Amino acid sequence: MAKSLTPADWRCPNCKKTLDVTSYNKKNNEKIMKEKSKFCNQCREHVKTFRKDTSKGSLGNKK
Repeated sequence: MAKSLTPADWRCPNCKKTLDVTSYNKKNNEKIMKEKSKFCNQCREHVKTFRKDTSKGSLGNKK
């Protein structure tokens, strides 16, 4: 049986730019990370990015 993976975009809270795309198994992972520190090229600083679950992982810079 195939694992059901949920794609997620990691976005900057200031400019809403997508910095990374990952996927995770929502059913088996009880402690799912909701924030992580990444460098945003547009803001030129390290920020705590937030996770936005998507139907498909995309690198689109949707606001």
